[in-house]
Amino acid sequence: MMAIEQLDMERLWQYWEEELALTGLHRHASRIRQQLSPVHDTEYRIELEWFPESVQGKNEGNPPGAVMVELDGRTRVLISFHSVQEAKRLQGMPGITPQQAKARALQWVERFAGLTEQAGNLELVQANDKEEAAVFSFRRTRDGIPFYPPMPIQVRVAWNGQVVAYSDYSGHMAQDIPVYNSPQASPSTEQKRQIALANFELIYAPESSEFPAWFYGVGETFLNTTTGETMPYELHVPFLGQAPLNRRLVWEHDSEGGNREPLQTPSSIGERVVQHVSSSERSDGVIDWDAVHPDAVPISREELERIYEAVCGWGSRIYPDESGQWKMTRVLRKSGMLVAILERYDAGYTAVFRVKVMVDRESFDVIGDMRVGHLPKKAPVVMDKEQAFQRIAASVVSKPYFVWHSQKRGYQLMYMIDCSCMVDAHSGEVVT
Repeated sequence: MMAIEQLDMERLWQYWEEELALTGLHRHASRIRQQLSPVHDTEYRIELEWFPESVQGKNEGNPPGAVMVELDGRTRVLISFHSVQEAKRLQGMPGITPQQAKARALQWVERFAGLTEQAGNLELVQANDKEEAAVFSFRRTRDGIPFYPPMPIQVRVAWNGQVVAYSDYSGHMAQDIPVYNSPQASPSTEQKRQIALANFELIYAPESSEFPAWFYGVGETFLNTTTGETMPYELHVPFLGQAPLNRRLVWEHDSEGGNREPLQTPSSIGERVVQHVSSSERSDGVIDWDAVHPDAVPISREELERIYEAVCGWGSRIYPDESGQWKMTRVLRKSGMLVAILERYDAGYTAVFRVKVMVDRESFDVIGDMRVGHLPKKAPVVMDKEQAFQRIAASVVSKPYFVWHSQKRGYQLMYMIDCSCMVDAHSGEVVT
């Protein structure tokens, strides 16, 4: 593929107007957006928008009748489709049944993603019958086994039978998903319980109505039963299989500190995100295949040191008397910023909500932070960990997944060890 590609936009407009049978619409806008894939590769999206002829030349947001299409930049495959509907117009009309709506959704998934339930590469996760439409959530599978990160597909079918929304954000085309690993045996009950106990943690949930303030829970962990390799679940995919930094933060006491706002606030975090998205878009129909998304660039050793210094400066102002009581567990790039994730050091628990400090990627000034509640310096006296675990040991389960491995650039078969039950660390009550 050439480094710089000039797209034939006229051809794309014509093709999708015919493919989706779009009539009575005018071409409103097109753009190309650079973004990160679910496995943190640089990818491109082509966006096309049509508006009704009746609103041509008007600026009315997305009016009823407007159609938005998103294509994969490499394959030109349909990623998403959205037809703006006026809900009242669809209510009370002669409609289709939920079974017919599901059949319509499956037709779209097979047509645009090439997936079927019969072939074992598609699974229905959830179906919701709403007042104006039926919503079907699917996920890609291989031989009936799902992937992590997930490969979700969603279809919204209005009760008049019209598909009004479709999205496939799985990050790979069905024909080029790199999978390796020979089949593995399921983990034994003893294996499951050993791994679950090793990852059974005391967790703190500040200001939460959903969980007790202090509870024990199993940290989801992936297991390769052939090699014995384990990988803790990570929300940020590049960290799968990587040990956390856990670097202790030490700063000089700031006598004027104490919950002061960061000294450097060039702009709000929200403004930064908007600027980042805008800077990744272009309307000239050109794709630079050699360009790398800013958030896909590895963090250098020098950057890591500058971030550490910035976070220590932040800590001396916000928590002047708590030097050495915090650690920096992860650093990542997000929306053009550098984000440091912090936890209490040697506190005996894991917090549901970590502290995040946003740092400018060029000046290394602190932009702002995200804190939810107060994180105690130490865990309180609670019931014994093994005693708590015995109350939920029988509920530990394993589920097979194809898990992304960033070093091997492919998916490996692993089993997620998990438990839906938690234990109130004070009362011993099992919570589901």
